[in-house]
Amino acid sequence: MAKSQKTETPIINILTYGLPFDLANQMYNEYQNRLAEVKYILEISDYYKSLKVDFEVVELILALSIFYKRVVCNLKAAVKFHNTVYKFSSADIIQIGKYNFNNQEKNSLLSLILNFNELTTKYGITGYYFDYFETKELLKKVRELKNSFENGETNKNDNSNYTNEFDPDTLPF
Repeated sequence: MAKSQKTETPIINILTYGLPFDLANQMYNEYQNRLAEVKYILEISDYYKSLKVDFEVVELILALSIFYKRVVCNLKAAVKFHNTVYKFSSADIIQIGKYNFNNQEKNSLLSLILNFNELTTKYGITGYYFDYFETKELLKKVRELKNSFENGETNKNDNSNYTNEFDPDTLPF
């Protein structure tokens, strides 16, 4: 009889569920490439070795950052575009091809954005941590985040309005 193995769904699969295949595939590939780079950097670099014990947290922040860059930022742009058009015209609906982008849909997008921001802010992960080009930059920011939680202070490089008043049982480190 075969042993039943507990398999966990990677966070990137959860985040990309229901997205168009091309976008989900692009995000999945970027995640896999950056994850391989993270593993390599954690193996060879003494500076980042302290993150090895928190590898799952690094995976989560990596997946969230990719989701933020590829999905949330675009939704923010759509909401901002709708607000600009609505402010300067009397249009109630913006027609893009056959698609009608109305106020109700804008509010749905805004709700998703606010929920994402609430989730990330709850754990002290603000937009600062999602703004990077190289994977090494992300690791540096995660290391700063870890150190700030361990020292009980806010990250000085984070210019957001986040405070470090969290339930200790919910902290990722």
